[in-house]
Amino acid sequence: MAAGGSSAGAASRADLLFQLVSRRYERRSTIVTTNVGLGSWARVFGDPVAASAIADRLCHHCHVIRITGRSYRTKDLAPQDRASPAGAADSGAPR
Repeated sequence: MAAGGSSAGAASRADLLFQLVSRRYERRSTIVTTNVGLGSWARVFGDPVAASAIADRLCHHCHVIRITGRSYRTKDLAPQDRASPAGAADSGAPR
């Protein structure tokens, strides 16, 4: 989930994700990976109601697997080139 962008753009992304999650809700399995905690989704999407509804549907009947430690994707980077997890979440860079 990429952070940043205009609030109108963020709201439309929240609507699109809500539509997708709602269509799959209790019908299909869905895997979501993110470096942004659920508590920050309202800020990312710019719509606390939509963020809460998305989180509710995703977390109902879910298994949350929290992975900690160094990122496998950055294992070959030099230490100065590695972005911290907090910095990566706020960079606004596409993923």
